[in-house]
Amino acid sequence: PEPDGIVLNRPAGSLAGVPTPSDIRLLIEAADSTLNYDLMVKAALYARAQIAEYWVVSLPERRLYVHRRPEDGVYRNIASYSEHDTVSPFDDASRAMAVSALLPAGPNE
Repeated sequence: PEPDGIVLNRPAGSLAGVPTPSDIRLLIEAADSTLNYDLMVKAALYARAQIAEYWVVSLPERRLYVHRRPEDGVYRNIASYSEHDTVSPFDDASRAMAVSALLPAGPNE
C-alpha cells in the first residue's frame, strides 16, 4: 500500500530506495470512499509490519483515527478524535496539533 503521508525516522535523502518499516515513524491515509479498507485491511498490514503509528483522516466524518502500539499483527491502542480535538503525534504532548488542521475547510469556513 502507498500512504498519503509519511514521517520518516531520518532524512529522506539518506534512504537508498523505498523506505522500510524501520525507517517509518508515522503513516497517514486520507480516506474519502476507502475508510473501511484503510481501517481494516491497511491497518492490519501496517501493524504486521510494525509501523509504530498509523493515522486515518476520515474526510466524510471529519474524524481522525490514531493507531499505536502494534503487537502480534494488530494495533493495541486505537483512538478516535473529532475535528474539535487536538492530537499529539508520537504521543508527545509538546507536538500537539488541532485535528482540524488535517482536514479541508468545512462548509462554514
